[in-house]
Amino acid sequence: MKGKLANLFLAIIGVFLMVNLVRSISSISEKGKIIEDTQKRLIEAKEKNSQLKRKLAKIESPAFIEKEAREKLNLGREGEYMVILPPVTPSPPPQEPERLTNLEAWMKVFW
Repeated sequence: MKGKLANLFLAIIGVFLMVNLVRSISSISEKGKIIEDTQKRLIEAKEKNSQLKRKLAKIESPAFIEKEAREKLNLGREGEYMVILPPVTPSPPPQEPERLTNLEAWMKVFW
């Protein structure tokens, strides 16, 4: 009887340990996935950061500043003249003259 009770007790402890082991393994697996996702987001953030740094360097360059001042603010260097032209409006298409017979044309001239 004592042997059966000891075996039952050991079986319960074994099942309990196995359940805890499976939970630990699944928890570690989930945490590993979280770490991988975080590392991917970190890599993407670093790439975006480097792109923004390149863009900032380009924007802070004197050539870009001068270009923007000329195009958007209509500014120029000292001694330069700015000519601002009015917008070009399209001319209407030419109209065809009326087609009249000779008699109608002479009548239009005299009356």
